[in-house]
Amino acid sequence: MPTKIEITCFTDLKGSTALAEQMGHQAFAPLLQEHLRLGESLAIRNYGKYVKNIGDAHMVRFEFVEHALAFASQLQQSCADRPGVAELSTPVRVSLFQGAVEPVGDDVFGSGVNQAARLQGVTQAGNVTINKDLFETMKKVYSEGVAEQYCTSIGQHELKGIEGQQLLYNFDWLKYAEAMPGASLASPLYDHLRQAGIEPSNFTELDLNHPGRVIWPVVPRDLATAIHRGQVELIRLLTLIGWQVTVLIADCGGDTEYLSTKMCTLRPFNVASSLT
Repeated sequence: MPTKIEITCFTDLKGSTALAEQMGHQAFAPLLQEHLRLGESLAIRNYGKYVKNIGDAHMVRFEFVEHALAFASQLQQSCADRPGVAELSTPVRVSLFQGAVEPVGDDVFGSGVNQAARLQGVTQAGNVTINKDLFETMKKVYSEGVAEQYCTSIGQHELKGIEGQQLLYNFDWLKYAEAMPGASLASPLYDHLRQAGIEPSNFTELDLNHPGRVIWPVVPRDLATAIHRGQVELIRLLTLIGWQVTVLIADCGGDTEYLSTKMCTLRPFNVASSLT
């Protein structure tokens, strides 16, 4: 079988078994299916070869480091804790291993695959772990100084069933996504708005990728319209990419009288709180 050097990615939805027991299979199944659909969609968007899902885990192949890092960053961003937007936290572990693999049809085997899978055992929830060879490739693509901005050594580790030790790094996906709009969820969101016929007149993809605060006035109605539903989805999307949205609910003198003006704040995912 021909051997080639690729980046193999494995992901794992931490605590999914306990969450399924807590929610019940019927309630958990849609959440799992959405996670699997999202992972495959992000993999394809970032030019990855989606191999398969194993339970709640994704397996994806990448030829280029920038595509692998963008996928990891966007998946982590989509799974981060978002109080007020998502009721449940679904932390994910992502491991990226560059090494020799043997493609067989739509699947892939070999040492690189085995080590990528074992890398999951030393990856913490919410983190992305990469091996030394991938870090060296980052230095060639971006320069040594840039690679070191995003990667921190976590020392030598033994991988279960693999002889010897591996020098591993933690990849700072949040810092990377902030600096690279194409690696952030701001990029697919901006494209989505354009495809929906919304022409952003006073902001760019780069603007979206630098979260701030939005004050969103809402007039209550007894019957929700398509406009209200559209506003809700835009608010969800903004909080998903790190924006802090303050919703101002006020009575503007309609037929139905509302007792007071209310204000609530939807906070973005916790790890981005320092950006707001």
